[in-house]
Amino acid sequence: MTARERLSRGPRRILAALAVLIAAWLAVMTPVLMFPRVDVPEHADAVLVLGPPAQWRVERALAMTGDGVTDTVVISRAADQTVRVCDDPPAGVTVICFTPDPFTTQGEARALAALADERGWDDVAVITMTPHVTRTRLVMQRCLPDDTVQVYGENHLSAGEWAYNYVYQTGAYLKAFLVTTGC
Repeated sequence: MTARERLSRGPRRILAALAVLIAAWLAVMTPVLMFPRVDVPEHADAVLVLGPPAQWRVERALAMTGDGVTDTVVISRAADQTVRVCDDPPAGVTVICFTPDPFTTQGEARALAALADERGWDDVAVITMTPHVTRTRLVMQRCLPDDTVQVYGENHLSAGEWAYNYVYQTGAYLKAFLVTTGC
């Protein structure tokens, strides 16, 4: 084997190792992000719309009030964000809008835990997007008692948004497991 042949093996090995790592990453993250366990709540003391409150999430929360699941909708939003239903709630529906500090899933979980404690809620539903369901459950269960949280998600993402979420959620999981391990 010549020196040139040995040198050309190095890049091929690196590419092969990289391909294996990417395949393993996709194999691990695909079921977590694309096919999470989704709860369909039959009853909840309140339903939280995670921020930013996409219109479909707010509509789904309001539909849950119409279906008799809950009469309380909690909406997480940025301080400068206007959500119409916060200022003009439907008749018979309690709407609580807040800005978590920090504006993260962990901040939302802390705020929800405080509201649940203050209002005596025993079970809450949380609405988010599909790739965020499993991590939402993890973070919420760190702040609320077991069997308190039901997480509902829907897929309203384009292919580009899915690609972004694979990368973003991977980083967010690393943070949840390595940095922010408590409530």
